Amino acid sequence: MIPHATAAEAEAALGRAMTQAEAMWFHFSATMPDHWLFCHISFVLLLVYTLVPLPLLLLEKFAPAVVMPYKLQPLVRIPPAASLRCYRDAACIFLLSIGPLQLVYPAVVEVMDIRMGLPLPSAGEIVAQLVVYSLVEDYLNYWIHRLPH
Repeated sequence: MIPHATAAEAEAALGRAMTQAEAMWFHFSATMPDHWLFCHISFVLLLVYTLVPLPLLLLEKFAPAVVMPYKLQPLVRIPPAASLRCYRDAACIFLLSIGPLQLVYPAVVEVMDIRMGLPLPSAGEIVAQLVVYSLVEDYLNYWIHRLPH
């Protein structure tokens, strides 16, 4: 939780007026325990993993001529029921695998020194963190996948 009870206290601690993003973050997270903030990660990831493949599915359904030259198997047409079943199965596996990780997030955030309070990091710091976290996650996922083989 942010250690300031009011926006005025937060601005006094910062020594300046909060930016619009900081004010929105303060109003969203001021009274919310950190664990609940970590739980939002799962919902955001599920939303992203739901929305990212949607344009491709819609293009394949309504404009197959646009997609077919880029498919590895252009003669294979996946029925919508199979796509929905695949999404449902993937979402269930996602929830079963990411859900337990909620218990690990507080320790990871503490070790990696991710700030949850104010001031918010700069855009450059956010981009650098996302790049590093993506590379580390990709590396770890590769080796975790290789272990069973």
